[in-house]
Amino acid sequence: MDAMVTDKLELMAAISNIVLFDTEKYLIHSRITDTRREIETLDEKIFHLQSVRARKLSRIAKLKAMISPIRELPGEIIAVIFSAFTSGTVTIEKEMDTLSMEPWNLSQVCSKWRAVALATPQLWNDARVVYNLPQQRDLVILTQKLATFFSHSGTSLLSLEVLAHAFHRKHSNSLYETITELLAPCYHRLQHISFEPAEYISRLFYLPNYNMKYLETIEMRMLSLNHSQEGDTHFQFGPAPNLREYILSMEVPGVPVPHNLIHLPWERLTKLHLIDSTTLSPGSGHDLLRQCRSLISCAFTIGPDHGGFTKRDKIFMAHLEVLEVAAWPDSSDRGRFFEPLIAPSLKSLSLTGEDGVAEWSDEELTSFILRSSCDVENFSITFAGEKVNRLLRAMPSVIHFSQSHFCSSEMLEEIGAGNLLPQLRTFICGGSSELREMLMMLENRARKSKQFRHQYSEEVIRTLKSVTYTVMEDCWVDGKSLRWLERIMDEGLTFMFVDKRVKVPEPYS
Repeated sequence: MDAMVTDKLELMAAISNIVLFDTEKYLIHSRITDTRREIETLDEKIFHLQSVRARKLSRIAKLKAMISPIRELPGEIIAVIFSAFTSGTVTIEKEMDTLSMEPWNLSQVCSKWRAVALATPQLWNDARVVYNLPQQRDLVILTQKLATFFSHSGTSLLSLEVLAHAFHRKHSNSLYETITELLAPCYHRLQHISFEPAEYISRLFYLPNYNMKYLETIEMRMLSLNHSQEGDTHFQFGPAPNLREYILSMEVPGVPVPHNLIHLPWERLTKLHLIDSTTLSPGSGHDLLRQCRSLISCAFTIGPDHGGFTKRDKIFMAHLEVLEVAAWPDSSDRGRFFEPLIAPSLKSLSLTGEDGVAEWSDEELTSFILRSSCDVENFSITFAGEKVNRLLRAMPSVIHFSQSHFCSSEMLEEIGAGNLLPQLRTFICGGSSELREMLMMLENRARKSKQFRHQYSEEVIRTLKSVTYTVMEDCWVDGKSLRWLERIMDEGLTFMFVDKRVKVPEPYS
């Protein structure tokens, strides 16, 4: 009876706004309570059914895994997949979570994957150690992780980079002592090594029966030369018959590279870079090139020759393709460095100065280019003047030219006429407010190129494809110049301003 009354009240409430009596309100409240109990019962049944469903889905997943094709893959194929999946160098730090990092995470999936991961040396042979905490216990944790990492490398070749940003050099010394002991059983498997700082690695080169026959790359960054007691820079390199690259940087402004660090018994060396603030006298540079006749790429800084410059026999560098030479401000013999050099394969030449405007002798440089009979395609300089024009006339094959200084009006006029750099495609230069001179050069160059192409049916003078304009002072680009530039760019030129001092009207008319 109460249910019928309640149903009638629900219908009346839905079609009218009548006020209910207290007895009627009581019946409504009772119906609400009963309905809530029914919902709770349904929720319990739903939860039960969902639990049953989840168990069924889990069972299906396990059954599918039992017939998964990956179970049929041999371990060798899985190892190849692992090698492709991993990112390469593994950074080892004190705070690292090995369970979430490659290749450790691969070994946490199942017993088969763990066995394959631990038996794949390629996953465990490239490490980067970062040590920036001075506590001894941190060093212990770090070296234990490195030891575990390399213990799975089998007989594969090793790559190791060490960054020791310790607060005191004694901690760096301790780190290198520990790493040297760790590498002692496998140092003959090293293929690439990089150390920063490198003042403490001499022990590695004094190991018994030293012979790094697989070593291909050495990169060292030295922070000082005053560690003769706690660290030793006075060591001699041993045999490394397959060494190809040697990179040395020293944060010691203007200090010559110690002779022992450039006594290189490596005949197959193809890349030699002595960078940052390290300097070589012209004579030391010549001695270095005589040791390394197989060089393809070479970079260093010429400093003063306090012992006096002595002209010697010619140095023939048959394979040298890239030469980057910087000059220390007080190195008056910088140009004479090129006097004995012959490099017929040279493709890229960079001449810079630590003071930004180093002056090079165009006579020695021009003589070097002509004597070598080389076709330089990339040329970069940091000086300007008429001597640059004379030098460029000896290099008609240059395709990419960079001058981080004011570009003279005479040079732009000569380039526009095709008298200089007829093969030029990429031009990086400095400039001022006279953007019109640059635009005139580009327009003349394009006109000259079309004229010669029509006359000779070949591109005797090539049009420029890319110009990077480094503004050396405030430069206002008006609307007329912008429209002029747009017309030139419509022909396929890429033009880029490099400086926030360029003021472009927005909008322009």
